[in-house]
Amino acid sequence: MAFPDTWTDRSATLDQWDDIGREYGLHELQLRALDKNHRLPQAVESDDWLVVNFLAPRIRNGVLKYDRLSVLVNKKHVVTIHEPDAPIMDELRERLALRRHIEDSPTGVLALVADVVTECFVPVLDYVDDIVDKVEDTIIKRPTDKQLRQLFRYKNLLVDLRRVVLPTTAVLDALADGRYDMVDPKYAMYLRDSYNYSWRAREQIDTLRDMLSSALDTYLTMAS
Repeated sequence: MAFPDTWTDRSATLDQWDDIGREYGLHELQLRALDKNHRLPQAVESDDWLVVNFLAPRIRNGVLKYDRLSVLVNKKHVVTIHEPDAPIMDELRERLALRRHIEDSPTGVLALVADVVTECFVPVLDYVDDIVDKVEDTIIKRPTDKQLRQLFRYKNLLVDLRRVVLPTTAVLDALADGRYDMVDPKYAMYLRDSYNYSWRAREQIDTLRDMLSSALDTYLTMAS
């Protein structure tokens, strides 16, 4: 689904994103942001386009993965670029079908993308929270090597997730704060809401890291 006059959706493998960027006459720095090896959230503005990179986390069978999504936006048009069959697009299409606060606006689409991306952190963090609670309970009963491996595994997962949420928060802050000419200030409130969501995710990550450190201390005490 797309709004023909406002929104174009492009599905392509990562090695094709540069070519798509050239189609729209992106600046060299923006093309670098679309490079397949560039794996962090970022916003780069030129005279013609604002390019925003997002990473939407998801977890399956304990493995953390990211859906990469880039948004090209100007005053009249918005282009979304993603890999084929990216799971995040199902949610985005459902939201866009309702045209919630969109009004065929390029910034409206950008705001909705930001909303969907930041909400992706919630199930991942809830999953880790449940795992930490279960591991803590079993450590008290009987510490095992499996528990120790789990503690380090999820500690590393949170480090990786924090590496993504920090620049995501910075990008959303800039988008909501009127730093980019291509962003319609009418949608600042929605972008600020996504920023707040991202900030809370960052705080929850830090809380979970503290919980894991505490669980590790408990393990070492019980195993000694």
